[in-house]
Amino acid sequence: PPWGGGGGGEDTKEYRCKLWFEGSLQAIEGVLSVTSDSKTDLKAGEVAPYTFNCESKYKTKLPYAVTVYKDSGPYFQVPVNHFAKNSTKSNLNLCILPQSTPQDSTQKLRESLIFHSLVEVDGLRLYSGGISTSLLDTVNKLRGVRMDISVTPWNVPVELTAEVVTSLVTKDCYYQSRDRFEHFAVLSSNQVLMPLGKKSLKESFLAMKPNVLSNGPNQIPVKRFCSEYPSDKKSKNFAISLSILESTLYNKQLSEGSSISVHNLGNVTGEASGNVGEFLSVNEYGDCDRYDFSETDKTAGYQADALRFAKDLLQLFDKYN
Repeated sequence: PPWGGGGGGEDTKEYRCKLWFEGSLQAIEGVLSVTSDSKTDLKAGEVAPYTFNCESKYKTKLPYAVTVYKDSGPYFQVPVNHFAKNSTKSNLNLCILPQSTPQDSTQKLRESLIFHSLVEVDGLRLYSGGISTSLLDTVNKLRGVRMDISVTPWNVPVELTAEVVTSLVTKDCYYQSRDRFEHFAVLSSNQVLMPLGKKSLKESFLAMKPNVLSNGPNQIPVKRFCSEYPSDKKSKNFAISLSILESTLYNKQLSEGSSISVHNLGNVTGEASGNVGEFLSVNEYGDCDRYDFSETDKTAGYQADALRFAKDLLQLFDKYN
């Protein structure tokens, strides 16, 4: 079972692990291996992501808890979750990162939930320190009707860098997805995964088979739609104000070099030769802290794919808001 955490410069060789089995009077010692998930050098005292794997000699028995400890340290249990393997996997699971700033994210998350349900995302997991009552109502209305939605509490007692948060959520999203979904991706609350030229993400992923997606992570470009640009003229006729429909101009310069990964959990045979960016786009909506933008500027790019969904999206907002 995986377990994450640790500090920069800490000697992980001091750690050991035990596994708890039903019917056993005490925990049974396991074989521990530790790998660092950090991509940068760490300073002393910094929190860093690690993966702890505790292997049991009893291959046919499933533990219900694991303890990772030092001889002189505290001794406590971490629950082990087991996921039933589905004979057929659903297409896509999205995991939404916890809010990075102390701001109300209700509207952004509601747009994300309803839009992704419209484009046929199968599963969505929210990592959150707390959600509003109205958003919880939206979650309950959508859950089981349009897609499988889960909420994972995120109440970390220490300050974590964005890299560490993304690493931890990506690792957890992988384990939550691998037995139930063919693909998964991790997004921020102000990002949506947009199908290009197709009515749904299911159609987009079907079109990318068999030679576009490779095994493991596939990079998708992120387009930054800045709120400082003028709103699309068509959006003035809509009864509800939605960033997804109002923002059709993105900044090419600020978007350059930015991407997220869609992870393929299937077994692709042969070499991938297509361009994932021709089928999918990650649209990020928000302030860019720039006030010199112009829609005629060379750095401005126009993408109005979201407007294709305007009628159905507005109807869903009226129903699930």
